[in-house]
Amino acid sequence: MGEIMQQLPATLIGRIFPEDRIVIGLRVCRWLREDLMNHAQSIVFKFSADFSQKHHVTAKRICEDLTRFPHLPPVSIMPSERFDQQGPQRLGDLLVAGMEQARSCGLGASLQLLDLSRLSINQAGAQQIALVLQECKSLTSLNLHESSVGEEGIERIATALAKCPLLSVLDLGHNNLGDEGLTGLARSIGECKALTHLDLSQNEIGCKGAGSLSEVLFECTSLAYLDLHQNKIGGEGARSLGGMLTECTALTLLNLAANQLGDAGAERLAGGFFGCSALLELDVSDNGIGGRGALAVVGGLRNCTQLRVLKLGGGGGDELRDRDRMPRARARAGS
Repeated sequence: MGEIMQQLPATLIGRIFPEDRIVIGLRVCRWLREDLMNHAQSIVFKFSADFSQKHHVTAKRICEDLTRFPHLPPVSIMPSERFDQQGPQRLGDLLVAGMEQARSCGLGASLQLLDLSRLSINQAGAQQIALVLQECKSLTSLNLHESSVGEEGIERIATALAKCPLLSVLDLGHNNLGDEGLTGLARSIGECKALTHLDLSQNEIGCKGAGSLSEVLFECTSLAYLDLHQNKIGGEGARSLGGMLTECTALTLLNLAANQLGDAGAERLAGGFFGCSALLELDVSDNGIGGRGALAVVGGLRNCTQLRVLKLGGGGGDELRDRDRMPRARARAGS
């Protein structure tokens, strides 16, 4: 196979592998060697719910082979499918050994995307992830959504995040981080200057956590997507977020649905929208916002001339999609 690959032009390789990547799963081509690697622009490791110890041994050998190449292309690790109820636990049990193997083989330096969402990550797994992240200078995306990280696990991972200067996508939604977990995480988020996408939804974040986050997010000048839905930010937490939002000039989507804001919280947020001139979508539904709060929100959006979606009502039912309707609502807010 090596001799054949040497005779193939790069254009033909591009047709055989149209996405310019090699997907390595359970079915591994034995002829994966240096000739083919020279044409690969990225490598994707995919694992499935039936991943077993036998497969882990195979993955270990692949890792060892890959580290022999002097110019290893970017590497991604992600699930190939969504799992049943037992799948996350089985994979979570193997996570420690898998991350340890990736670290020992030096794959961390080439890792760009790490998706371990919906797995059961225990404390030992969080520790191994943290050790890998310390070497991930090229990491751009980390997805640990619904991975049972918890407060103790996030404390270990948060310290390592500061070592990922290129991180642009961070998804830690649905992990029960709480205010204490977010306080430590916030400091590391402030170091991620390239961050554009942040998901901290469903994390039991209250007023204290919102305050910690607000103190650092203004440093993430490229932040375009912020999802904090279904937390417990409340009216006082909204005050902190409102002050931070004035600096978020690149923000295009903000989701604060189901956060117990009420009219008072809506009014405190409204002043911050003045700086969000790039905002395209705002969701503050399911917050018990009445007429007074709704008028405050709409009035605060007067500078958001590109706004396409505004969700104010319960369940996202009251939705404004036509920008031409916005001036009339603003006029009423100013009367």
